[in-house]
Amino acid sequence: MLYLFDRSGPYAAQPGHARVVVHGVLQAGSVQLVSPERGETLSVQGVSALEGCGQVTHVVGQVWVVQARLPLVLACFEGLPPVAVGQHVVFRTLPPLHGFIVP
Repeated sequence: MLYLFDRSGPYAAQPGHARVVVHGVLQAGSVQLVSPERGETLSVQGVSALEGCGQVTHVVGQVWVVQARLPLVLACFEGLPPVAVGQHVVFRTLPPLHGFIVP
């Protein structure tokens, strides 16, 4: 079970299946580059935080998309280490995770 803070606006989501962008704010100091052999992992921490390992698929400024069993959009209030598409990272997010419905 993954709890998300709905950022799409009140009553925007209809009952049933939906595509959702999951956005997490990284915990300061939690990101490290790792070897690809670590594979993809993702576990829920508490009610609405994540800890995981995955491959960076997109980098736009200080925002990354990381494939860690599902694609996650990750950003940080502090600076992030330099990373390139294709590298693998371990990370931990702060609660709450944010969810945006894809129209």
